[in-house]
This record gives sequence, C-alpha cells and structure tokens, in this order.
Amino acid sequence: LVLSLDGGTSPAVTVSFGAKTPTGDGVYAALAGVDSVFVLPVSVLDHVDLPVDALRRRSLFVVGMDSVVSFDVRLASAARLSFSRDGELWKLDGRPASSAKVRNLLEGVLAASAVDFVWPVGATNESEIASSSLLAAYGLDSESAVTLTFKCQDGHDRQVAFGKASNESLAYALAQNGGAIVTVPIAVRDLVSREQLAYTDARLFPFEASAVRSLCLTDGDVEFVLARGEGGVWRLESPVAVPADAEAADKVLANVLTLSAADMSGKGISVSVLTNSAPVSVRRESVLGELRFEDLRSREILRVTPESVRRLVVTRAHQQKPT
Repeated sequence: LVLSLDGGTSPAVTVSFGAKTPTGDGVYAALAGVDSVFVLPVSVLDHVDLPVDALRRRSLFVVGMDSVVSFDVRLASAARLSFSRDGELWKLDGRPASSAKVRNLLEGVLAASAVDFVWPVGATNESEIASSSLLAAYGLDSESAVTLTFKCQDGHDRQVAFGKASNESLAYALAQNGGAIVTVPIAVRDLVSREQLAYTDARLFPFEASAVRSLCLTDGDVEFVLARGEGGVWRLESPVAVPADAEAADKVLANVLTLSAADMSGKGISVSVLTNSAPVSVRRESVLGELRFEDLRSREILRVTPESVRRLVVTRAHQQKPT
C-alpha cells in the first residue's frame, strides 16, 4: 500500500502486509524505512486487499433528484420524450405529465447501481474508448439503445444508455458518460423504456397537493369554499367564514386529486380546484367518502401550543375567585 500525502508534495509512505497472526485477528506489516515489524488489525488488510472492481463507482448517477432541471429519453423507436420541471410539477413535451410517475422514474434510476463491469476490465488489448462494433454487440449503438440524458443545475449533462438483455434479470448499459459498459437490473432499463402514454396524468385535476390554495365544492345551491392560507391553515370562506377542520380538508383534497373520468356523474357535486380550473360534476362519495359537508367546519374551541401557556386559570360558577 502506497500513500501519497499532502497532495504529493511530501514523500510517499509504503506499507507492506505479510501473513496473518496465528490467532487470525491480526496481520504483520512493515513500514518502508522503519526497521520493525508491526501487527495491525486484520480489518486493515481487508480494506486494502480488494479487487479493482470493488473500488470502482457503481452508481449510475451521482446527482440528487432536486438538481435535475430537465431530462430527455430517446427510445429505441427513435421517439424522444422531453421532460421539464415546473416547480414541483413535471411536464412532458410542454404538457402536464403525471409527476408521481416521473418521480418514480427518477427515483428508480438515481438509486440504480451497476452489478458487473463488462468494459473496461484491464485487459491489455482493450481500446481506450468503446468502438462502434463493441457498442453494437451490447445493443448500445445509437440506433438500438435507450438513452437517458439529465440536464442538471450545474450546467453539466449526465447520460446513460441501456442496451440488450444480458440474462433474464440484467441488461447492458453504457454508464459514466460513455466511460464504462456495465450490467444493471433489467427493471431499470424497462423503467426508462416506457412510452409517452405511461406518463399521462389521467386525473381530472392534475395538481400537486402543496400547490392547491383553494377548493370549491357545490352541492345544489350551497357552495363550500376551502382556502389555505399561510402555514397551510385551512379556512372555510363559504357558506360561512370560519376555521376549517384541517384533517377533513386534507382528506377531501386528497380525494379530489385522485379523481378520474370514472368518477364523473351528472347528478353529483360540482368540484373545482384553484380559481382557473373548470368545475367538474363528480360522485359525492368519490369526494367526501364517509365525511359530511358539516365535517369541514372546525369544532375546536381553542388552539394554543402547550409551550406558549404561562398560566392556566379555571373558574367555577360557585367560586368567587379563580383558582
């Protein structure tokens, strides 16, 4: 083991390891220039005596989801899908996409790691760059590969291409921006290879819950308007202006944001989200579940944080002085 110190400005330190001690929990070692033999914990040798592949980076990407500004997927069919971030929402070719499905793709790819290294492996006859014939052999040529390209906040692009199946569970990939051919779980390749329809948001209201500030439910002639102010506090603004029950409001919003065409009903209640969304008539149970409209109104008498209380006074009717 040769250690370079201070960025190479100081002399290198060389440590040589020998046999293990009779007990097996130590290893003999010598330090160059020192006329002594030392005994080190065997764990030190275990961390040094590693194959080259154990020291190679296996993660396909080393960026976080928040740093991805946009990304493109070029499918084997030559179709190109262009995704862009709009706050917490994602768009596909400029139109709303299912942000949950896009996040599922990102999470799967960003967590993926190489299983084995195919090229380079250190052979003397290896080329310094992957040739066209080598890429074609693994289905990684430009005509056959599925290519994913991330555009990140630092201005640099990161790219991985996916090719043929290696076996039932693995597929080939050109990773590290073309620097290595590896095998990856075939599920990762299949995740990236989905067509445009797989990202379609079929919800009637394709919004993220955190982006919704108002919600209007109309039952006959009565309009219930829920508004969320600073700190995420819900209020009823119609038919009366009062505090709203936070749990009930969140439940209703969650139900509304999962509505699809299957929930539509001409005899239901009218729902609109935000001020610019068209109202849609849907089944009452799809929105409220087991709730009633009156459950949207808060029943709390007083809300204070325990740490803000400095004095508590309880007065009984038959007493003249508080206790």
